[in-house]
Formats: sequence, C-alpha cells, structure tokens
Amino acid sequence: MRPLSVQRVRRCGQGTSGRHAARGALLVVGLAVALAGCAGTSAPDTGREGRPPEDGTPPPGQFSADRAFGHLRSLVALGPRPAGSDAAAQTRDYVRRHLEALGLTVEEQEATYEDTDGTILPLANLEAVVPGEGGRGRFVVATPLDTARAETFALVGANEGASGVALLLEVARVLVEEPLPYDVTLLFLDGERIEAGRYLGSELALQTLAEPPRLMLWIDQVADADLVIHRDLWSHRVLRESFFRAAERLGRGAAFPRTGAFDQIPGGHRVWFQHGWRRVVALADIRYGSDEPPGALWRTAEDDLAHVSAGSLGIAGRVVVAGLRDVAAHLARVDAHIVRPPAPAPKSASVSEEVPAGTEAVVEPPVPDPATPAPEASAPNPSVPKTTAPRPPVPNPPEMDVDGE
Repeated sequence: MRPLSVQRVRRCGQGTSGRHAARGALLVVGLAVALAGCAGTSAPDTGREGRPPEDGTPPPGQFSADRAFGHLRSLVALGPRPAGSDAAAQTRDYVRRHLEALGLTVEEQEATYEDTDGTILPLANLEAVVPGEGGRGRFVVATPLDTARAETFALVGANEGASGVALLLEVARVLVEEPLPYDVTLLFLDGERIEAGRYLGSELALQTLAEPPRLMLWIDQVADADLVIHRDLWSHRVLRESFFRAAERLGRGAAFPRTGAFDQIPGGHRVWFQHGWRRVVALADIRYGSDEPPGALWRTAEDDLAHVSAGSLGIAGRVVVAGLRDVAAHLARVDAHIVRPPAPAPKSASVSEEVPAGTEAVVEPPVPDPATPAPEASAPNPSVPKTTAPRPPVPNPPEMDVDGE
C-alpha cells in the first residue's frame, strides 16, 4: 500500500470555532501548525463561482434547497475536480470562503500521495468546527471534495463530487444559526476517489482527530433526480435509524425507505469503522440512473446538471438536519442521567482529606459501545443487492447496536 504522507495542519481565517489537538499516527512524517495565511483567504471573489447563491434569505435554522443547489451549480462550473488538480484547489477555495463567511475558522490538513505512475499529488482536507452548546463530545459530518478521474471525457461530478459538498455547506449555515448541543466538525475530504477501495481523505482525517466522535455521518451522492437512499449495512443500526425515522416523519419515506433492500455503501465511513470508531452512518444513493448499483449514470459524462435536482438535494438536506437534531436530543437526554463527580476541593493543611463514609460521588458507568455488533434480524445477507461496479469485494459487515445510545 502506498503511504500517505501528512505534511501539516494549517489554520485559515478567523472564526468562532476552536482548534482540536492533533494526534500522531504511524503514517505521519511531520506535523506543524502554521497560523499564517493560506492560499485563497484573500477577499472573496466577486465572480459567479465566488458569490453565495442568491435566493433571498431562508428562514433561520431551515435547510434551503435553492441555496444548496446554487453551490452545486458553482462547483460543477469549475469542471472536473480530481484530487491534485487546479480545479480541486479552486474547490477548496470556494468551500473555505463560504465557511469563513459564516464566521468559522477553517483548518487545512495537508498531505502528499504518490500515484501509481510516480506522480506526487498534493492533498488537503478542510475542517471547520461549528460550536455547540456545551454538550460532551462532538459530531463529525464528512463528505468527499474530489471527483473521480476520467481520461476520455469531462467528468464534472454533479452528483458524485458536488452534491455532498453543496449539502454540507448549507448544513453549516443551518447549524451556525441554530447550534446543536454538541460541537459539529465539518470535514471536506480530499483524495477519496483516487484509489479503488481506499479513502485517503478519511485516512488523513483520522490522524488529526483526537478522540472518537459521538456520531460520524458520511454523505455522498444525494442529488439524483430519482433519489432513493437505502439503509447501509456498515452503519450503526440505532443511529442510522434515527435518520430514516426523521425522513418518515417529514413525509420523505419514499426517498429513505425503512424496508426492503440494504446497501453496502462504498465510502470513507468504512475507514472509521475499521479503525474501531463504530458510531458511523453513511447516506448515499448508489443507484444513480438505474435500479442496480452503481447505476447507469455513475462516473459517466451524464453525471451533470441535467440528471440532478434541487428537490432531491433539499429532501436529503432536511433529513440530515432533522436526523442530527434527533440524535443530539437523544444523547443529551442520556448525558443528563450521567452523574459526574464534583471538582476536587483545593488542598489545605487545615482541612482533612479524608472523605466521610457514604458521601462519595456516585458515577454512572459510561454507555458501552460494543466491539462485537449483532446482525439485524430483519436484514439477512441475501437481501443485499450485489454490486456490479468494478470495486474490490468486501466482507459483509455486521450491523451495530448499542445500549443507551
């Protein structure tokens, strides 16, 4: 396996979010923090690709399909955006500008990757934290930044490449206006489509996050004009069902069916799962243009504006926001029942350090996250459709359950 060399983490812009400590890993060859400016942090471009979408002011805390689709159009206008390309750098500049316009601080996680032909590709994830209201732990919401490479045609990636980024930019605005109880780390992942079966942006992100999140949500391919997102077998069962119940409550059960086929969504969430961080959920429509994955339009010249819709993007966005709020509300209730020990009193020579019997603080043990999940009874493996895409085979993952969360 070719190594991914982490170069540094750079903090760009001034915002409201705090920086989380970086964590070393085996693949890290150097890690430095530069507080000087990053490329693309000058005054926002006044051209079409640099302006926020204009559809009036949406209600506070509500996802706007029009604004999200405006982002999608601007990204598609950049053309193909494979990792390491100039258009990929322009994509990062676009995302950075819009996050900073929301008052967020953007960090750039830089790395290099040696391609199969010996080419050294520069990669960079973008990370921004939307502060919560003091809850314990954090959520992570991630999406790929890049498009796949195509040698013989222009692959602009309206669905696979632009839709997840567009959705997450609009989710960022919603969460800034109405924060969750928990901090939410937004990750825009570079290099997720370079090497089949490997997700370099997710590998890089794992090296810079200090601890497992309460929820890791991975989003991709959410603008298919005929949107149907099936349940993912790699996802944490209880957390996944929160999003599908939210869709049902919003009247969007047809786009997020809770019965029928399961999918094995290929994506960066598998990196987190295999790392042992099991509270992952993947949302993606991997049947783009037909009933069997990956779909007739997947990675073709027809992955363009004609085959995506603002309506689908709006459905997915509203379900994501509602699901995040539902999970946060549930975890806040769980946290409220955990009694924490009081802060220790300052030591004093005149005060005995002995604790009277019966007055010790009672601490409820942490909610367990079982390492060996049990399969879901209603989802036997034969119901999983076989993937026809040229992707490496993977084992059927067991589904996750957890007591209390």
